[in-house]
Amino acid sequence: MKKNVSGRELLFIASLLFGMLFGAGNLIFPVSLGQKAGNTVALATLGFCITGVGLPLLAIIAMARTESASMAELASKGGKNFSTFFSCLLYLCIGPLFAIPRTASVSFQVGLYPFIGEAHQRPGLLIFTLLFFLAALYFSLRPGNILTYVGKILNPLFLFFLGILLLTAFLHPMGNIQSLPPTEEYAKNSFVTGLLEGYNTLDVVGALAFGNILIETIKNRGAKDGKEVSRLSIISGSITTVMMAIVYFALAFTGAGSRSLFSLQANGGDILHSVSTHYFPRFGGILLGIIICLSCLKTAVGLITSTSLAFAEMFPKGLPYKKLVLLFTFFSFAISNLGLSRIIQYTVPALYFIYPMSIVLILLCLIGEHFQFEKKIFQTALYVTAPFALLDAYKALPKELLAGIPFHEKMMKLLSHIPLFSIGMGWVLPAVLAFLLSFLFWKMRERKRQHIA
Repeated sequence: MKKNVSGRELLFIASLLFGMLFGAGNLIFPVSLGQKAGNTVALATLGFCITGVGLPLLAIIAMARTESASMAELASKGGKNFSTFFSCLLYLCIGPLFAIPRTASVSFQVGLYPFIGEAHQRPGLLIFTLLFFLAALYFSLRPGNILTYVGKILNPLFLFFLGILLLTAFLHPMGNIQSLPPTEEYAKNSFVTGLLEGYNTLDVVGALAFGNILIETIKNRGAKDGKEVSRLSIISGSITTVMMAIVYFALAFTGAGSRSLFSLQANGGDILHSVSTHYFPRFGGILLGIIICLSCLKTAVGLITSTSLAFAEMFPKGLPYKKLVLLFTFFSFAISNLGLSRIIQYTVPALYFIYPMSIVLILLCLIGEHFQFEKKIFQTALYVTAPFALLDAYKALPKELLAGIPFHEKMMKLLSHIPLFSIGMGWVLPAVLAFLLSFLFWKMRERKRQHIA
């Protein structure tokens, strides 16, 4: 029997998606942007939201429009081999090799480390990450209840504590933002700089990864028809992105106001600590620790759940879901204690390879109806994008590794001639040309076929 999904349930589904997408990085980026942008903060944040919010929304719409139940199904438009390779790489990079262990280490660094000091760092990290991943494991082993755990409990708690800080900053501003000049990079073109900062959040990858949970949750609430699931996915995704944009603006304006009292700081984490202890001298550090820990925990649960679901679907004869949860949780726990910094150095370049490929895949899916989702068009555009995406990945390699490559300087000088390469978008023009040429050949072939018929 078909059951209608109520408006209240849609809000909780949007809360679930927001909770999984909005991690510690989403707190740090806009605050830092705001402090640097000064009196151009509104324009910079608008640019930030177009890419940092708009691209994830496009990812959700692409999955909905193609009625894809998972990232692997969406990527299959480029062929089965491409789908398996790309999906595995994406989930491993944003899962156990990078994002999952980082959620625990960031929570410890911001939430607990300031209170225990250097002497107790190693045992403190071990105990904290053990408790953190035990909590994440408890929630992740029950994927059917993720809407309750993340959408109805963890994310509302996170928004409540974050709201205390942001509302206080709004009611008691630290200074006049209009008197604060932007830094050099924002003074040149604040909107474009914000646009690039939003692009560099890589949130579109997370939106693709969490698509399987979003769609499964909507189905579990009673929506079975493909078109209805797609419609509800777009609505809940739109609500999520509006929520993200509101929080981004609030964080950015808080960061801008902090320039009245504090000098430019190294990162958004330091700014948030300064702001929270300014407004709440006695417990500001504890408040920030709670905000960061909740932010990271809900993201960790989403990542473990989505990664385990994806591998269980892609390899049905392999490990079952619960064993995958245990494996990814234990691996992330070990990495967060043993070698996170080294793995991050090599995982981030992989993400810079995945990101352009993801954007091309999403855009092709959005317009695929105009060329009947022809596989060769997908493959041509994706395979031409790949080498240029690899160049972006190369540029993101650790500096000490690049310094040891004899021809590095000459290579970078040569690559600088590629349009948009300097801003990490050297793949754009080749991807567009590959699509246009393959589309033109397809159109000519179709006309010839119709003429013969």
